[in-house]
Amino acid sequence: MNYLILHLLFIIYACNTVLGRMAAPYTWDDWHRYAYLGGVLFLLGIYAIGWQIILKKFTLGVAYANRSMVVIWGILLAWLCLDEPLSWTLLLGAGFIVSGILLVSSEEKE
Repeated sequence: MNYLILHLLFIIYACNTVLGRMAAPYTWDDWHRYAYLGGVLFLLGIYAIGWQIILKKFTLGVAYANRSMVVIWGILLAWLCLDEPLSWTLLLGAGFIVSGILLVSSEEKE
């Protein structure tokens, strides 16, 4: 359950990148830009509070190793929300990230 909460926090953090990217086309005098940036600040606040709470449930090494998953969640959200292409190099890199996380997490259980 703790890993699920941890990864939900990472998804929230990755959403900030998507919202920031969605704000980019608007000018500084357009209210849409401020709505997206307000969403970014709101989600960052939720992430910061959640991160402080979840750090109590993991060793620091495991928590930070899992933080690398933000890259993967960001890739998936960009693909789903922004229609960015997935390439084999992105997928290969994601595989390396997941492999590293599994190695670090398995050491924690031993």
